[in-house]
Amino acid sequence: MNLPNDIILPPDIGWWPLAWGWWVVLGAILLLIALLVWWLPRVLKQRAIMNATTSLLEHAGQATTSEQQCQRFNQAIKRYLAAKGADQCVLALSGSNWVDLLNQIHALSDATRDALAEGSYRPLDIDANATQQELTRWLKHASEARVQEVCHA
Repeated sequence: MNLPNDIILPPDIGWWPLAWGWWVVLGAILLLIALLVWWLPRVLKQRAIMNATTSLLEHAGQATTSEQQCQRFNQAIKRYLAAKGADQCVLALSGSNWVDLLNQIHALSDATRDALAEGSYRPLDIDANATQQELTRWLKHASEARVQEVCHA
């Protein structure tokens, strides 16, 4: 029985078109995904470079002579800088020029400086574990911006 004064309800509100708040949430999610896609490969590459260099430093400390240890320490750091995009003229440095460049990035102790500058050319009494630990600390403190600034100057 329909009375003439019955109330007719409007249809339910649908999901589409979305309200502006949902568009903001969707945009924020897409922006977060884009940032993650941009940032994650960089972090993974940095971590892989760091792990590879740390492994090279560990193997360098196991060499039989101090000359071999120092050569391998230098090679490991040069490979690290090459992976960071250092110029070829930087990678060709040796001796005191090489150590001065490393000191510009982050300070090294005198013993490590001597080992890297002269240890490849003459026998030195070095503590391979201490040198390896200091170079590992150097890697952790050598910021990418500082490496780029010093190696591309």
